[in-house]
Amino acid sequence: MLFDHWGPDNQTIKAFHTEICRGTHGLIQELLLHLRDEDCLVVQGRARNYYGVQLAIHTIRQFGEENLWFPHTQLLLTIHDRRLDLQISHPGNALLAASSSPCDVTCRPRLTVVATA
Repeated sequence: MLFDHWGPDNQTIKAFHTEICRGTHGLIQELLLHLRDEDCLVVQGRARNYYGVQLAIHTIRQFGEENLWFPHTQLLLTIHDRRLDLQISHPGNALLAASSSPCDVTCRPRLTVVATA
């Protein structure tokens, strides 16, 4: 993670990075986080197995509901030379209600599989 200016957004992303590393017990390697837009954080990495993917999804949902300011996280993982692209929504986040995001905060939590290669 390289940032030109250190601010509250970067501190939250660093905390999120730390939490994913801790929550996945090292099963996600080459972990990178970056903001795609104002409303989406992209998490990229290489998973050793699908259990690591499950741990990453759980950690992202838990952290996202408690701390993040955007409606969803995109999880891009490579598992055994296959690419997994998941969209994880955070509709329960109270901060989202005040945002102008296209995400409907009244929808039920969902996990959307965008694509697998």
